[in-house]
Amino acid sequence: MLDPHDMTSQFAARFDGRKPAVLARAPGRVNLIGEHTDYNEGFALPAAINRYLRVAAAPRDDRRLRAFSAACDEHAELDPATADLAAIPAWMKYVVGAALALRDAGFDPPGADLLIHSDLPPGGGLASSAALTVACAKALTALGGGLFEMSEFVEICVAAESQCAGTPCGPLDPCACLMARPDSSFLLDCRTLIADYLPATPGDARFVLIDSGIAHANRAGQYAQRRRECHDAVTYFQQINPRITALRDVDDALLARHVQQLDPSSVARCHHVLAENRRARQAAAALRQADPATFGRLMTESHESLRDRFQASTPELDRLVELASAVPGVFGARMTGGGFGGNVLVLCRPDAVEALPAAVPDLAISVVETGEAADWQEL
Repeated sequence: MLDPHDMTSQFAARFDGRKPAVLARAPGRVNLIGEHTDYNEGFALPAAINRYLRVAAAPRDDRRLRAFSAACDEHAELDPATADLAAIPAWMKYVVGAALALRDAGFDPPGADLLIHSDLPPGGGLASSAALTVACAKALTALGGGLFEMSEFVEICVAAESQCAGTPCGPLDPCACLMARPDSSFLLDCRTLIADYLPATPGDARFVLIDSGIAHANRAGQYAQRRRECHDAVTYFQQINPRITALRDVDDALLARHVQQLDPSSVARCHHVLAENRRARQAAAALRQADPATFGRLMTESHESLRDRFQASTPELDRLVELASAVPGVFGARMTGGGFGGNVLVLCRPDAVEALPAAVPDLAISVVETGEAADWQEL
């Protein structure tokens, strides 16, 4: 990843010798546990990682956005107010989305030149799209002298991804980018957006990422279908109790009384979400107690639920979990992120890290180190 001096030099080379006025940075994240709970207003347990997306930006005199993505080696230039979203590169939709969402929130972002660098793999389930949205929104806000409350900024980033990039995301990813602290994870209440900060790992155990090599596809329809199935269940329960606004408000007893009236798919999704909310809170307790065995067991249970009840896993992810779990010293493993591809997260003893590559040859493996929250600086 380029340092600020390199970003400044490359910005000048790309944009007519100009100097950037702002540098913004957003980390990727791993979700330790609590999957598909955020848009159900439940609980999740994310941690930022030491892989980042950085944006160097300078204001323009007109309303246009001129951007270059080093990862894609692509350039795009447009006026966000008149842009045809269907005709622009996928990465640029997040840039435009950030500008339009800021405008809809009552802030008038300036035109800008933007240089984008990232060491977050797209489609890896590490919130690369959220990092791009957050960093661009931070840069545009800083250029225009704006200021938002945290909850407002999360809503802006969710709107940018949902409305312009076509990703029906929840608040987890932007919260993970914006609210994370060094050397910490946190239990996120996705209804209130309150964070309870926790140790990064349970005791001296290590979190390790295994890249399946299969890019997840949140926009391919499966993610949106799961959200619809959860929403259908909420709609049904609202007829019984209007105070129910999300699956967070449903308990096991209520679900058990109505399983015959619900679609079997919605029942399965409900079972996952209700149990996953419990697992997230139990995992937070395991972090506080430095208990890797309990945390690992919860990870394994989470993956089994994602596989069987939420059907968000793939045969490749399942096989990686199986192989990693068989390595001595591994406490647990699960898919992380929205699913349908991406990474597997493994919790293990430090001495087990070196044994993992032999169990899953030819795949990228990296020890997770917690990163920092999104930030920006004027130059």
